Amino acid sequence: MPDSVEKLRVLLVEDDRDLADVTKMGLEMEGLDVSVAYDGREALVKPVYPKELAASTRKAWRRAHDR
Repeated sequence: MPDSVEKLRVLLVEDDRDLADVTKMGLEMEGLDVSVAYDGREALVKPVYPKELAASTRKAWRRAHDR
């Protein structure tokens, strides 16, 4: 992949660590930039999204679950 082309970024959410690791390796072999979260909560705070989107996603999740 040429240096001038930005890699596609992927957030993989999987609670089975072995499956997550194998899947991550496969996606990276295809040229993707992969971050792994092992549960939903971790997925919401992973720094994959732009900061503004991550903050608004966390706020929405908290509003929905802090009843």
